[in-house]
Amino acid sequence: MLSSKSATAPVLNLKPSRYFAIYIALGHALGLLVLFYPTNIPITVRILIAMAILISFIYHWQTREPVKAVRALWDDNLWLLQLKDGSEVKAQLHGEYTVTSWLIVLCFRIADERKKYTVVIFSDSGEADEIRKMRVFLRQL
Repeated sequence: MLSSKSATAPVLNLKPSRYFAIYIALGHALGLLVLFYPTNIPITVRILIAMAILISFIYHWQTREPVKAVRALWDDNLWLLQLKDGSEVKAQLHGEYTVTSWLIVLCFRIADERKKYTVVIFSDSGEADEIRKMRVFLRQL
């Protein structure tokens, strides 16, 4: 039988955020736009910088949201993260986290490895009620 604590543990099923996609696209577009500013930078250097910005955009676009679901467990402050590939890993909330009305940033360290995941949750990343419950839960930690 589930304890009352585990029954109230928040579960947040994430979906791709349009806000996050816009921020990634705009940030890289502004980086490319700066290259058109008249300076004494040779054209070959500008092309190399543009290629680096495009590679950065492709990388960040493909890896922007590695976690599909976040669930708080009550065993030793563990959280269960469901990754994009369907696997689940146990992680601990590591260091500081940010909770605002439109953004939640959680930093996790995988329990068995040294790998870290930063989960960025915008207000459109899931159901409004699930995000509200997660916000309340995190403020009580």
